[in-house]
Amino acid sequence: MKKKIFTIYFIVLMAAMGGISIATFVTKHCPETFQGNKKSTNVPVIESFEELYPFEKEERELPGTKKISIPWFLSKYLKKVLHAEAGIDLYTKEMNPLYEPFMSIPGWYNEATKNDIIINGSSVIVRLSNGYYTFPFPYSRSEKSWNSLLDFTKWLKPMGIKFFHMISADKGDDSFGTFPEGIPQGYECLAEEYKAYLDENGIDYLMAKPKLLAQNSDFYYWFYKADHHWNVHAGLQMAKESAKKIKELGFEADIDALKRENFTLSIYPNSFIGSLGRAMEPEYIEDMEVYFPINDTKFHIQIPSQGLDIRGNFNETLIVNEYLSMDNSSYRAFLHGDNPLIMIENEKVSNETRLLVIKQSKADIMCPYLANTIRYLDVIDPRCFNGSIRSFIKQTRPDVVMVCIDVPWEGGEKSWELK
Repeated sequence: MKKKIFTIYFIVLMAAMGGISIATFVTKHCPETFQGNKKSTNVPVIESFEELYPFEKEERELPGTKKISIPWFLSKYLKKVLHAEAGIDLYTKEMNPLYEPFMSIPGWYNEATKNDIIINGSSVIVRLSNGYYTFPFPYSRSEKSWNSLLDFTKWLKPMGIKFFHMISADKGDDSFGTFPEGIPQGYECLAEEYKAYLDENGIDYLMAKPKLLAQNSDFYYWFYKADHHWNVHAGLQMAKESAKKIKELGFEADIDALKRENFTLSIYPNSFIGSLGRAMEPEYIEDMEVYFPINDTKFHIQIPSQGLDIRGNFNETLIVNEYLSMDNSSYRAFLHGDNPLIMIENEKVSNETRLLVIKQSKADIMCPYLANTIRYLDVIDPRCFNGSIRSFIKQTRPDVVMVCIDVPWEGGEKSWELK
């Protein structure tokens, strides 16, 4: 009898979710994507960067492979399939009001049973002994990524462009004794092997972990409780450490601009649901904090994939204030979230230093503050930038290239192609 009741409830819930998905599509067909601070401009949206920053032939074609031409009609069909897939994903998830409650069911169950391991779809979430949550980081050595980075740094060297890898601290670090028994671990071992590889090959790096611990020995102070990203305190501190590194490499950076007394801290209560919090009960809504500069600022920011080209102060350009009141989007308030390419000019700073940051999303909360220290900051997310990073470098000639990604792992090779 219980199985029948469960089956009926499940079918009803699935029918309700499907019905609401269709209703949402009908009422909001082809909705415009929320653009936050976007102002009216005539700037065209750039969907592909391959023509602007083309690949060299040897980068495009792998050795021993043949280029396969796809008929135009098949290419058009594939584009329509991808468009339909993206639409289905949008209306069944982000725009479906039942999606979040439905996805919270595993969290409610695990919270009730107080399990330390929470299974949520294909994801595994670990409850640490201090009450924080994280994704496990098992040992997974990706020598392909290591060798790709080595090739990239060798390519940069003849041009006189400095490089360093800012290895972002990760909450999956297993060196603090907070993981429950039975969880596959490997971060600390992998990080030590990776650092040895960098030392052996003369690749410069900056470890975020010791820099953060030097300011506050509670490692988890620098993270949200139920999200894998850094919080704003880590963002400001690592922006400062990165600016120091730029100066060590021989280029100007206004480190004083990032003194704590130059900022006010604004707190937005219960405005953030993190990547892990979305799988738990509503109680895992957290506060969002933002540092705003006290001094006068003036920036010019361009985000071609959004058709965004605006000038204004820090609050108007590098922070999307509207996102700060949206539970699932408030992290995107920092630098407009993940975009293929962002170009920032600081019109108030006196130096002419140009930095390229190749990053994943942890850097989103750091880059707005780092932009206060140098004239030009370009930001590329290799997961969605389909042009040639090397072509971009040839055209812009940065003084320094910084990679802000965690220790390379198997499955994350896309971020390390660096072509």
